[in-house]
Amino acid sequence: GRVTGERLWAVIPVKRFGAAKMRLADVLSSEDRSALAEVMMRDALSAAVECDAVAGILVVTCDRNAAAIAAAAGAEVVQMASDSGHSPAAEAGVAALGGRASTALILSTDIPLVRSADIALLASLHAPAPAVTLARAAVDAGTNALVVSPPDIIGFHFGHDSEARHIEAARQAGARVRSVT
Repeated sequence: GRVTGERLWAVIPVKRFGAAKMRLADVLSSEDRSALAEVMMRDALSAAVECDAVAGILVVTCDRNAAAIAAAAGAEVVQMASDSGHSPAAEAGVAALGGRASTALILSTDIPLVRSADIALLASLHAPAPAVTLARAAVDAGTNALVVSPPDIIGFHFGHDSEARHIEAARQAGARVRSVT
């Protein structure tokens, strides 16, 4: 279980809405893809806001609309100059946390219907530091969410087959590793 007094911050990288969901370009218009990206970002943000395990939320984005939604929900915003990708955005978010968090949850907005209970469960499965807990993406062996203590214990390697890369980085860092589906 989680260590009492541990400060868990959620870091949510958000792509520019208009550039999101390109793999759906054959079936959805750019307006629909943008609307879907916004809904999924709102779901992830709401789940983090409603989760008692989360002490604070930091959204990393270059999208003004996403930044406004995040700020309205009480999240801190790290404004990026451009879409640098999920891993660099996650690293920028962790850097912006400074010493405020003993643990960071990197939460993808690509998780359909994510709930606060999902985040709470992931947090409860996380071992005391040094530790890395992954929520594996069923589709591409990627990483849907990543809990890291301390927040900068590993570099981030999101994308296809990222579960294996995150596990290897965690082992090299001497962290306890757990992967869940």
